[in-house]
Amino acid sequence: MEKAVELYTLGSARAEFMEDRKGMIRVGYLGDVVIFDTDLVTAPPERIMSARVDYAIVGGRIVYRRNAPAGLVTTEHASQRMPTSGDD
Repeated sequence: MEKAVELYTLGSARAEFMEDRKGMIRVGYLGDVVIFDTDLVTAPPERIMSARVDYAIVGGRIVYRRNAPAGLVTTEHASQRMPTSGDD
């Protein structure tokens, strides 16, 4: 699974010749992230297909939040909702 995630993220960035701006969570890189309710790396294979998306963040903005009221697409800046390193 780790290799699959690497190919989907960094591999895609390399295919676009954008590995200097995409494909990793790193300061200065474009920050499109999907957060699942399951750790896809350690989950048993039969659990992966039933994993649900909790958040989708595009361009630093939360564009999907699973527990949001029906029909609501939030556009809050991710830093308003997500803890930063060192926060508990």
